[in-house]
Amino acid sequence: MRLAVFEPCEICGTNDWKTTYEGPIRHGSFGNFSPQPAIVGQCAGCGVQRLREADCADAEIYETAAYRELLHQPTDADGFFSEHDILQLSNLAALWPEPVRGRTVADVGCAAGSFLDHVSGL
Repeated sequence: MRLAVFEPCEICGTNDWKTTYEGPIRHGSFGNFSPQPAIVGQCAGCGVQRLREADCADAEIYETAAYRELLHQPTDADGFFSEHDILQLSNLAALWPEPVRGRTVADVGCAAGSFLDHVSGL
């Protein structure tokens, strides 16, 4: 795979990336794909993976109901909670046995914040 151009890693500052995937990505609901191949890179410093910025949707789509409509999902917080609260069990299990008590937790792309609701107060 060819090397993708990424900015320095937002987590560790390293500017050494390896392409780990190049091809179609989901666009909206299951079964819909991006028209152009996308690239995912992995940081050599901390191992985080990310989608190449040029392959990301414009940030504005996440500020309106448009993104949830693409996914055929509820566009209000109560609808989101009813669909996603149960999914947090797998997220919590993925953390186990890492403690979150006394730590700062960031949920990037948190939507209505269901995961953060579950770990707040721990």
